[in-house]
Amino acid sequence: RDPRWGRLSETFGEDPRLSADMAQAFVSGLQGGNGSGAYLKAGATCKHFIGNDLEDWRGVTRYNFNATIDARDLRDSFLPPFEGCVRARAHSLMCSYNAVNGLPACANPSLLNESLRGELGFEGFVVTD
Repeated sequence: RDPRWGRLSETFGEDPRLSADMAQAFVSGLQGGNGSGAYLKAGATCKHFIGNDLEDWRGVTRYNFNATIDARDLRDSFLPPFEGCVRARAHSLMCSYNAVNGLPACANPSLLNESLRGELGFEGFVVTD
């Protein structure tokens, strides 16, 4: 959410569309094309699903962190990078350590089942942070 955050090993920056395109290219490059080879040589794990970039935002810390994300912001800002991962057929995804709208991200049925598996069509496995 903060343009000063920049691009580093865990994020490609603040622009959701650019992050989606870069995630798709990264996963495709790591796994080899669309991941449909005879066998998997390397599996990409996209992280952190979802909202962990709001840490230290408005005075919250990782020890009591609940990202409050409305449906529009989820769709417009947070899901696109993971959509890129799913398009590239990433084999796994890491859920984030924070809560989202009061539920831990790793145990949030709305995020994991409806958004990730339903809306985005993710078929891989989810690991914890």
